[in-house]
Amino acid sequence: MNSDCKFYIAEYIPATAPYNEVCVHGKFYQIWKISDRHAERIDRSMINLNDKPHITFKEGFHDRWDDIEEFTNLPRRSFYELEHQPGQYFPRMARPVLKNYGFNPLDHFPSDTFCPSDIDDINNLAIMRSQLNVLLSELDNICQYVHPDKGSMDKVYGNKIRNLLIISCTEVESCWKGVLKKNFYNENEKRKNKNLIVNDYRKLCAPMRLNEYKISFPKYPWIGDFAPFTNWSADHENKVLNWYSDYNKTKHDREKHFSGASLENAFLSTSALFIMLIAQYGITEVILEDTNISSMVHITEFPKWDQHQYYCPILLSNPQSSEERTEWSEKHYFE
Repeated sequence: MNSDCKFYIAEYIPATAPYNEVCVHGKFYQIWKISDRHAERIDRSMINLNDKPHITFKEGFHDRWDDIEEFTNLPRRSFYELEHQPGQYFPRMARPVLKNYGFNPLDHFPSDTFCPSDIDDINNLAIMRSQLNVLLSELDNICQYVHPDKGSMDKVYGNKIRNLLIISCTEVESCWKGVLKKNFYNENEKRKNKNLIVNDYRKLCAPMRLNEYKISFPKYPWIGDFAPFTNWSADHENKVLNWYSDYNKTKHDREKHFSGASLENAFLSTSALFIMLIAQYGITEVILEDTNISSMVHITEFPKWDQHQYYCPILLSNPQSSEERTEWSEKHYFE
């Protein structure tokens, strides 16, 4: 695509629903490619049109947005510049998509997310779902012997809980490393051949909105919600994840830090692994594809994505049929 072009998403709520237009949460969207001299609408509603809506800006010194507003009848404030070009996505970072496939998961979830996957990602997700199921079952088994009470969960600890904490945290670490690697974090010369530490992992919070998720366990409603990444918010930039710090202490020195293997930390680390699956592969791929997980863990708060951060696939028509196909290309977040 022309590097001189910029891409914008225009949001509006029409009096009547336009035919075949992109709709999310009751709002409609248009995608525009805008250069210094032209603007062209390129969203899915235009896929089968040879003559797409096109604006040639007037000659002379004037604001091109005057021409765009006149043509679209939409104010300038309705347009948001996209964070990436249509068709681009950050590997293993799920986000809302303006086009959903097969059925509309937005009917079921207030904020569905999606990320294109290659065969390695598909295999890895299957393994991670299996591992999460094992950990959730083990956590449930522990709670048959130790009642999870909100007031005392941080004081209850033991060998089985410690084993669960260590496995769940190493799985979370594996997710962090996998996402960083996929997005070329280690390609930077300053970071090559260096071991990753928590300050490296923290850099995933902003692009994946990890601190905005809250998780509940419906089998134990009295213990409330868990937000394992809340200390990674912008207001707590230098704060640690206590459950992750306790995991490192009890893993390396059980005799001194055995109490760090608490039941509360087991719930937090398991919640963190669930969030990492959702944040990498999307709600549909994790929850709708595994009813056992969806019955044991619920998302009570979702990230609030801005329109310009949505993934916008390039949709291509098939002249031999009415089917559409999508075209994606990776954009590496840290490149």
